[in-house]
Amino acid sequence: MHWCLSEYESEAKLIAHNHGVNLTRLDNRKFIMPGLIDTHIHAPQYVFTGSGTDLQLLDWLENYTFPREAQFNNTRYATMAYNLAVDRVIHGGSTTASYYATIHLEASKILADVVEKRGQRALYIIYRFSLTWMKMWMKLLVLRRSTRVTLITPLYTMPMVY
Repeated sequence: MHWCLSEYESEAKLIAHNHGVNLTRLDNRKFIMPGLIDTHIHAPQYVFTGSGTDLQLLDWLENYTFPREAQFNNTRYATMAYNLAVDRVIHGGSTTASYYATIHLEASKILADVVEKRGQRALYIIYRFSLTWMKMWMKLLVLRRSTRVTLITPLYTMPMVY
């Protein structure tokens, strides 16, 4: 089916004007695509993406993942790493993401702040479950909701046991 936009253009302009928005006409080489949803991102691992591809999983975890994730106790490192990770996800087209963090409280807060500053919707998974953490996150979530709309939903998981 082929239809001509000019039939609808005056109506579209009127609707856009009534709602105070600009109408942009795309040429035939352009299209609109909705944002993607990335459902499983280990944000701390983005700083070494593509490393150790020749290793078995346990060797890779011991040589790359565990040492690098231990560095997230340093908030400067966490800030640098999470900015890179979130920017990479957004530039890849993901407007919504499910991020996994580390056990480091301050670094986890930094990830939440970076996501919120970028305006990305996120499901935020923390690798630790304790009453102290739950109270802290509930307090943080209540504070954020009272001051502005939050795009971040925290979830809690039991710590991994190796």
